[in-house]
Amino acid sequence: MTDFSFVLDLAPPRMTAQQKGERAVVGADGKPFVLHFRRPEIVRIEARYLAALRPFAPAVPLSGPVGVTFGYYFPATQEGAADMRRHGVAMRRKTSKPDVDNIGKNLLDCMTRAGFFTDDSVVALIHAEKFEVTGRPRISVRVRQLAEYPGGLFAPVEVGPNAGEVVEPG
Repeated sequence: MTDFSFVLDLAPPRMTAQQKGERAVVGADGKPFVLHFRRPEIVRIEARYLAALRPFAPAVPLSGPVGVTFGYYFPATQEGAADMRRHGVAMRRKTSKPDVDNIGKNLLDCMTRAGFFTDDSVVALIHAEKFEVTGRPRISVRVRQLAEYPGGLFAPVEVGPNAGEVVEPG
């Protein structure tokens, strides 16, 4: 099974793909509508991601169930760095924006475009963590093929006549 890791020497972006641009315009028929567009900063983020990802892409795109783990290491604010010094640590969990469920979408799309996967729909597991660090900002990535029939996070799976049956609380 394929399993590899790498580090992108990029500060994680604070803007996510979900932050689309919108502009109210009036159509030729005189009716107003909202025009959606990709912000120029998102286009620049994607270009940086693609350039950094290409050297790590596998020779053949992965198919089948794939798991991806992301570690986002954001530069600490002055206040955060002072707090970490007081506690004698170099990193802490980041609990401010961007949301952890939004920061991976752009990177995953760029990984697909760089040739990591046949399509990002093959990604069956995503694990993402975000931190503030006093050291080097970066993004760590682990990509691994997964077993097709693993039993899931809640293994062991019951296999028998009542498998999959909903059980009401007693």
